[in-house]
Amino acid sequence: MSSFQEVFAQEVRIGRQVADLEFEKALLSFSRADELHFFCANAATRNRFEQVFGDLIRAGGRRVRAFTFLDLPACLQHYDYTAIHQADPVSYFTPLAHVRNALAPTVPLTAVTHTISYREIISETFKKLLPGPMPFDALVATSRSAAEVVQRNLDFLSRGLARLFGENLAYSGRIERIPLGVDTDRFQPRDRLAARRRLGLPDRAFVILSLARFNYFLKMDLLPLLHFWRRSPVRKGALLILAGAEEIGYSAMLQGQVRDLGLEAGVLVRPNPNETVKADLLAAADVFISPVDNVQETFGLTVIEAAASGLPALVSDFDGYKDLVDPGRTGYLLPTAWAPDHPVGALLSATLLNNIGHLIQSQGTYVSLAELERRLAELRQHPEKRAEMGRQARQAAIRRFDWRVVIGLYETLWGELKASALAYQGPPGPIRDPFAFTWSDIFGHYPSGPLPDDALLTLTRAGRDYLADQARPAMYSDVAPLLATDLLKELTASLAKGPRPLSDLRNLAPGLDRALLDYHIVWLLKNYYLQFLDPETA
Repeated sequence: MSSFQEVFAQEVRIGRQVADLEFEKALLSFSRADELHFFCANAATRNRFEQVFGDLIRAGGRRVRAFTFLDLPACLQHYDYTAIHQADPVSYFTPLAHVRNALAPTVPLTAVTHTISYREIISETFKKLLPGPMPFDALVATSRSAAEVVQRNLDFLSRGLARLFGENLAYSGRIERIPLGVDTDRFQPRDRLAARRRLGLPDRAFVILSLARFNYFLKMDLLPLLHFWRRSPVRKGALLILAGAEEIGYSAMLQGQVRDLGLEAGVLVRPNPNETVKADLLAAADVFISPVDNVQETFGLTVIEAAASGLPALVSDFDGYKDLVDPGRTGYLLPTAWAPDHPVGALLSATLLNNIGHLIQSQGTYVSLAELERRLAELRQHPEKRAEMGRQARQAAIRRFDWRVVIGLYETLWGELKASALAYQGPPGPIRDPFAFTWSDIFGHYPSGPLPDDALLTLTRAGRDYLADQARPAMYSDVAPLLATDLLKELTASLAKGPRPLSDLRNLAPGLDRALLDYHIVWLLKNYYLQFLDPETA
C-alpha cells in the first residue's frame, strides 16, 4: 500500500488538512497492510512527516517507510502494491495513472475528494475524461452529495467537449463513497458542568454551539443567525456560542454586530479556540448547530465531531450534511432553497475569484431559521429527548464514522480494486500523458547547443580530489534520489588517465538510458568535477 502525504508545518485549521492529517494517523494506527509506504513532495516534507508521525512510525516498525515522490518509479517497479492512494485527486489523478500504466499496470489508483467547488477544480476535472484511468481505479467521494457532484461535473465537461470537438469522452474508473472519519476516543461526552466552569459559562444556561471557520466567503454567513437570535424567544436564558478559526477578520465583524444589536449577554464569539478549548466547548454545549449555506462545504467534519461528543445537531439540509444527521434520531435537517445563479455571476463564473463566486452563491441560498427556532425550542423544552438524541448521535458516530470503520472500508475497496486489476483482460492503459512535458520539449532552444559527441572531457582538481577521497559528492537532498553515486564515480574514474571524448563516456553503460547518462555527465560538469578541454566548447 502506498500513499501520498501532505504534512502541514503550521497549525492545522482547514477541514481538508484536518481530514488528511487524521486519515494518515488512522492509516498508521489501524491499517492491516503488511507495509505502508508514504511518498512526500520533497525531502523537507518527508522529514516533517517523520517528525509528526514519529511515534506511530516507530510503533509500526519496518512496515512503515517514507520516501520522496522521486522514489516512486523505482518503488513501483520493485514492490507489488495493493493500491496507490492520493489525498486529493485535483491535479495528479490522471497523470499518475499514466505513470502507473507504464510501470505497475495492476496497481489500482484511488483518490478522495475534499473541496469540489473551486473553479480550477471543476475545470481540471476534464483530465479525468482523458485516457489513463482504468476500470479498477476509483474516485472516492465522502458523501452522496459529493458523489453526485463528481458525476455531474464529469458529465457537464463531457457534454461541453463534445460540443466543441465532436468527441465523446468518458471517465473510465469508478466513483465510490466512503465518509471522512472521527477519533471517537478523543471526541466523546465529557462533564458538562466542569467544562462550563473552565470556560466561565453559566451553569444553567441553554448553550447552543456553532463551530466553523469564520469566513463568510467560503464557509457560512452568520449575520442572518444574529438577526434571528435578536428576536427569537429561545434567546431568553440561552447562550449562543460562535467559535472557529479566524481567516479574514470576520469574527471582529460579528463581535461588532453583537454589540450593535445589543446581544452581548446572549452571544459569545470565540475565535481560534485551541484543541483543549474546542473540547470544552463541545462538552459545554447542549445543542450543535451549523446553518451552512456554501457549496465549499463538502462533508462537515465538525458535525461528526459534535455527534461523537454526544450532541444533537441542527444543520442545513445541504451538501454532505444530508448524510450526517438522521432526522428525528440524531438531530434535524433545516430546509433549504436557493437561486444561486445571478446573471452577472453566471456570465463571469470562469473568471471570478473563488471567494467572490462562492459569496454570490451563498447569498442566493436560504436556510430555514424558522425551523431552527422550532427545533431549538423543542430540544430546550424536552431535555430527555435532547439527551437521547445525543446518545444516538454518539452511537451513530462510532458505528459509521469511527476511523477504524473508515480505514476498514478503504481496505475493503482496495482489495476489491486489486482483484479487478489482476483479472482485467482489456486493452492496456496509455503510458504517455499529453500534459507530461519534458523541459527539452518546450525549452530546448535555450542552451548554446547540444552536447557534442566529439567534445573532450577532462577532470578538474575537484574531480581528482573526489576520486582520491571517495566521499559522496555534496548534492541537494531533493535530487539525491536521481543521482547514482556509483555512476558518478564510474564516469569520473574513466577520465583518471586523461581526457576522453564525450562519446566514450556515453559508451560506458550502453544499456543505460541516454538521457539518464547525460544528466549525470552534465551534473559533474555543472559542479566542476569535469570540464571541456576545448575552450570553444567550454
